[in-house]
Amino acid sequence: VLVLFGVHFMLATIIYPLLFATGSSFLLPLTCISSFAIMGITFAMFLRSKDQKVKEVAFPATVSALFGITEPAMYGLLLPQPKYMAIACVASGIVGAVMGIVNVVAYQPAGLGIFSVTMALSDQNPSNILYFVVAMAAATVLGFIAAFIAYRGKAGEQELAA
Repeated sequence: VLVLFGVHFMLATIIYPLLFATGSSFLLPLTCISSFAIMGITFAMFLRSKDQKVKEVAFPATVSALFGITEPAMYGLLLPQPKYMAIACVASGIVGAVMGIVNVVAYQPAGLGIFSVTMALSDQNPSNILYFVVAMAAATVLGFIAAFIAYRGKAGEQELAA
């Protein structure tokens, strides 16, 4: 939701001082999980849709989300059909809560999407990266399953706003 309003970088004022002062940040991994939930949702939309226009947007949006760029999915698919935006928020929230419970943290800044896995590397806490990879997979699967079940697009109907 912060990305929609362009204020997601304000989290950097909290994340990076925490990371550099303490050596780890619990917020940084949480900011990366939503792209995986969105990736699962857009892939489900790609598979379920009969509308060629949706398919033309959904597959590239899935690939973009894999690399942490979610704007094509949000503006092209999730906002025109708000239930998918809600699914993304709920899936990310559930996985984020579990990540908080098992204390997944970042030890260094990293790229977006699949490249964010490197932030969880630590020789003192080797299970951290495993938990983070499982969280990435869980967010993807949870988003995919929820969207696959919720998808109600019908052949011949306009599924996206023009």
